Amino acid sequence: MHQVALQSLSLPQVIPEALVSSRISSGDNPQDQAFPNTSLPFYASCGSGMLSRLRVILVNQPYSKTLLAQKAFCAYKQEVQMKLNSAFGKSCIALGFSLALAGIAVASEQEWQYPLIQGYGKVLPLPNSALRPNPNREAKIVVNVVRPMNSPAEVNPGLDRVARLVNLFALSKVPPEKLKIVAVLHGGATAASLDSAHYREKYQVDNPNIKLIEALKRAGVSVYVCGQAVAHSGFGQSWINRDVSVALSAMMVLVHYQNEGYALVE
Repeated sequence: MHQVALQSLSLPQVIPEALVSSRISSGDNPQDQAFPNTSLPFYASCGSGMLSRLRVILVNQPYSKTLLAQKAFCAYKQEVQMKLNSAFGKSCIALGFSLALAGIAVASEQEWQYPLIQGYGKVLPLPNSALRPNPNREAKIVVNVVRPMNSPAEVNPGLDRVARLVNLFALSKVPPEKLKIVAVLHGGATAASLDSAHYREKYQVDNPNIKLIEALKRAGVSVYVCGQAVAHSGFGQSWINRDVSVALSAMMVLVHYQNEGYALVE
């Protein structure tokens, strides 16, 4: 008589889609071939959405006799489903889902923040991190913005980085009068300086950077665009957003502000 042993392995995870499956490492003619010490893992889908893993171990069992194991598996599955469908089982599962969702919500609230510029330049509070800004010390920074947009409908990543810089200082409670930031656009970032009408004419979408530049200006950031880059791009000087100043060149902006003691951020 063939030996059949059942072993239940409990899985703590909640799996969205439970599957009933089996795997057999068979040859070309499985009906005529015996498989000594073959393991057949089954996955039982329970009514509660939880998953129990049942392993049927066949000892010196021909392939044609695996139906015996399957019958034993089905009986065991019904027993597991009855237990999980009990009131206590359902309550435990519901509680588990509630705690998991609550944990996700709390983690989300504790992570990304927008202390000053809303919707742009998200920052993560790290209260025990090193080199936090000193609220009593003035910070002067000039940012070189040269990266192009990933697509015309997306905010320029360099300008979003400037917003992140502002939010990092705001996170450390640095007062606005202690923060002086300048950004200069050129190279692939030049198009971000266009007004909405000319941007739409060129890219068939509104300029997504206009609201961000307005928010930066309200936060005290000065935004320049390289006049040489504007000309090289085939743009007119009058096409530039009114919140952006046209400089002789980006190099002149970088040289001027570094001579004034501004730290350069590339």
